[in-house]
Amino acid sequence: MDYWENIYKKKNQIIDWPFSDLVSLFTRFSNLKKKNISVLELGCGAAPNANFFLAKKINYVGIDFSKSIIKQVSRKFKKNKNIKFYCLDISKPIKFKKKFDYIIDRGSITHLSEKELSQCIHNIFINLKRQGFFFSIDLFSTNHSIFKRGSFYDSYYTRIFNKKKDRYYNCGKINFFSKKRIIYFFEKRFKIIELVEKNFVNHTKKNERSSFWQAVFKKK
Repeated sequence: MDYWENIYKKKNQIIDWPFSDLVSLFTRFSNLKKKNISVLELGCGAAPNANFFLAKKINYVGIDFSKSIIKQVSRKFKKNKNIKFYCLDISKPIKFKKKFDYIIDRGSITHLSEKELSQCIHNIFINLKRQGFFFSIDLFSTNHSIFKRGSFYDSYYTRIFNKKKDRYYNCGKINFFSKKRIIYFFEKRFKIIELVEKNFVNHTKKNERSSFWQAVFKKK
């Protein structure tokens, strides 16, 4: 996690546009006609998705463990009363006073260890309203070319990349998911509404494959 704090301190990885996959999923599966919709974003970073919810007049809360980025985005959106930010670690117990209609994640929970992931999923469950939705995109798939290149962290599926030539060198742990693992972690508490694996092949780099999951879950 120090990696990301250092990145944000240097004001790198500052993205201003919302992620199209997340916008698409949210638009398809949410009820935008409902009043006083509330959304919680895990690992919000520079909050590139906040403007989308602001435009839809949706109450938005973003959380991130990085004090640097929370200070930055709090200043950026200080005039918007329906947008709030908190410095919280999604791998630790979190409970808000009011539950959310929707919780979203773009590539944050995929950087958790096995134990941290279980805690985070519990956080999602207890902070969602009944029949609420959880949207997650960019979960690393076990079909990704880099999966077997990394060293074990705390399980076969959680890897770290210590070689400078590695694409994800020194970016912390990455948890990789198969369809079976996603079902294992989520099916007890959530109904899987949609589960899609995206595959991209880079033909200029010896057919290197990038593979990620995007998923929609509904609280049971």
